[in-house]
Amino acid sequence: MSTLTSAFTRRRPVRPGARRRSPVETEVEVETGRSVPGWTVLVATALVTAALLLVGWLDDAPLSPVAVIVVLVAGLAAIVVPWWNVPAVALALVGVRLLVDGPAPAGIVLAIVLLGHLAVQLGVIAAQLTRSARVEVAVLTGSLRGFVVVQAGAQVLAAVALALRGTGLETGDAVRVVALAGAALAAALVLGRARHE
Repeated sequence: MSTLTSAFTRRRPVRPGARRRSPVETEVEVETGRSVPGWTVLVATALVTAALLLVGWLDDAPLSPVAVIVVLVAGLAAIVVPWWNVPAVALALVGVRLLVDGPAPAGIVLAIVLLGHLAVQLGVIAAQLTRSARVEVAVLTGSLRGFVVVQAGAQVLAAVALALRGTGLETGDAVRVVALAGAALAAALVLGRARHE
């Protein structure tokens, strides 16, 4: 555990005709926990984003040169311009690819849900850092707890969607299921936020 100590002088306003007092010195101590360099979060974001793109193109037997270039550029972009949400763009690319090329195997879809969520979560943290910054481990583990809870629900929803995919539902039924799930999620988010305020 490290301690940051700062001493500063506070001057009180002087009223006309009052005699001057000596300044009061105040010392502030801020206790911080273990921390990691900010660049490690940037590198982790880049690696997870690259893994997301690789898994998104995994069912192509030999990876095309275009796919490899996209993966490399996205990984580098996540480090060079962390404030630009590269993981979200990568997730959108994978989603569009799945829509165009058709359904992927269940394992790949579940991996995309996991990696996409992790990449965006890391991207949010990385967007707030500089390469020279330090991040407390408590910040990362605190966001990890929320990540696990949300990811458990996302994996269940993805598994249900995959199960419904093979049941022969009509397109209108699938749209209604997605709309109902979206409405339930929106209601849960709004109600959850209202309770915390």
